[in-house]
Amino acid sequence: ADATEALELERRAAHQYFSTGHVIEGQRVGHDVMSRLGLWIPEHPRAAQLVGLARFAALLLRGFRPPNHTIDNALALRRYDVTNELFQSLASFEPMHGLYFAASAALRGVDLADPLRRADAVGNAAAILTLVRGRSGGAATRWLRAQREGATVVNTPASLGVASTYDGVCATYIGAWASATEHLTQAERLLSTCEGPSYRYQLATGQAIDSWVLFFRGRYSELARRTSRRLEE
Repeated sequence: ADATEALELERRAAHQYFSTGHVIEGQRVGHDVMSRLGLWIPEHPRAAQLVGLARFAALLLRGFRPPNHTIDNALALRRYDVTNELFQSLASFEPMHGLYFAASAALRGVDLADPLRRADAVGNAAAILTLVRGRSGGAATRWLRAQREGATVVNTPASLGVASTYDGVCATYIGAWASATEHLTQAERLLSTCEGPSYRYQLATGQAIDSWVLFFRGRYSELARRTSRRLEE
């Protein structure tokens, strides 16, 4: 494989390591890929948290206005894909580095012209805002609205499914359980038609969150029904 293909294969390998619970191996491969792309990774969790907060502040100052360019640099796309992959993988295992990668991915993604990646990044920013600020203010709502508009422009099951996932995640963060179930059910319907490891991971993540929401709502029969169906699939 040439250098570009080898890098992509290693990115996928890191994703598979994380998905199967091999966190140390995933970190090793993922960090190696980031280093080769010229990306810096804070070693200490406290440093990662501080840099993550600084990049989150920069993201809020930048906002979700469209970029000036119409064609993305190939390196910028690869850097976003790797950073976003590590954010999704580390969010559950290492929250401090997860925040660093989440803010870094969102900051890189909103400056892309690619509509699908940009919509994903805007949704990511909305989720961080909701987690940090809860119901206060309307900033997260504005970011979610912008994310939905971007996903609608692409208008594919993948883009609309990711938009519904972020709507469901943000509703979960503020305890809007019924709304979360509605959005996550819609996301599952859309993403189940998509191919590719990243969308399979998005689907599994949404299903896990939906299971938590049903449990918190006391909808145990529905939780059992959906769990049985998902295991069969």
